[in-house]
Amino acid sequence: AQELHRVAGQTLSVRCQYPPRGGPYQSKGWCKEVSKFTCLRLVTSSRPRTLTQISQSSIWDDPAAGFFIVTMTGLKEQDSGHYWCRIYHTSGNSVDRSLRFYLAVSPAPKTSPEMPSPQPPPRDPSTASASMQATWAPHDLVSSQTQSCVSPTGRAGETPGASSAITAPSRPAAPSALV
Repeated sequence: AQELHRVAGQTLSVRCQYPPRGGPYQSKGWCKEVSKFTCLRLVTSSRPRTLTQISQSSIWDDPAAGFFIVTMTGLKEQDSGHYWCRIYHTSGNSVDRSLRFYLAVSPAPKTSPEMPSPQPPPRDPSTASASMQATWAPHDLVSSQTQSCVSPTGRAGETPGASSAITAPSRPAAPSALV
């Protein structure tokens, strides 16, 4: 099995390749191995070039190019385990091809309450759309610590749900607007 390593809270994207093929559509799937002979399907494609999402897993397949992409968001330590990329026969009841992975999700680093998290520098409002596009990049290319958004005034503020810092009591907190 190919080993994959992520930190809790991150996103995993796996590209599963296969020989391009015509003919009837074969659905693709991503499953988690729960025992030696059982794999729980997390998400299965229903047709080519269509995103299918179930809970925190999604799949997108391009049979003409010969690959499908599986994405798992908001990883937790309990997501660690063996997973399979699978191509199903047109009947949907048996597996044509499969590839096994081992995902290891380690705990997210803890921030010390005495040390506030570093805040990113203010951004120019003209870069706001570029920062929104970056959220779709593979998570290891985007900071997993703090992400910021830009208000119409150009001030950076913390994204809802991002890790927050505890400020020292002697420093007054500055108000910030969220977009």
